[in-house]
Formats: sequence, structure tokens, C-alpha cells
Amino acid sequence: SEPGFSSSTEEEETSGYESEGGRSLSPGAPKEPAPPRTAFTAEQINSLERAFKRNAYLGAQDKAELCKRLNLSDKQ
Repeated sequence: SEPGFSSSTEEEETSGYESEGGRSLSPGAPKEPAPPRTAFTAEQINSLERAFKRNAYLGAQDKAELCKRLNLSDKQ
């Protein structure tokens, strides 16, 4: 290796995982389980698509009304 250049091992080049704030980003690191995915009905999907075509950013009241009409929680 030339002066001023560091050589890296194959492991360093291919690992692709770095530490961030002292936390390991390796694939085996424990993480919180994801919440279960919502299975939307065809009617819910159509209603949601129509609502978001009209306005991509729903206000709190519009969002609450849409959720109530579709029997969804505000988190879904």
C-alpha cells in the first residue's frame, strides 16, 4: 500500500454495517417487532385512493371522518 492510503480487508469492504451512536446496525441486532399489517378491503382501498387523489394531506378532521366511515383507527 502507498503512504497516506490505508488498506482495508475484504471483511471491512463487504460488511456494509457501521455503528451509529454506539448501536450496531448488523442484521442480527435485536429490534422492536413491527405492528401487524392492516389487510384493507377493496372498498377501503377505493375510498382511501379517492380521498388522497382529492387531497394528499388530510387534516385531522378529514382523517377522523374517513377513519370512522371506513371502520379504521387513526393509526391504520
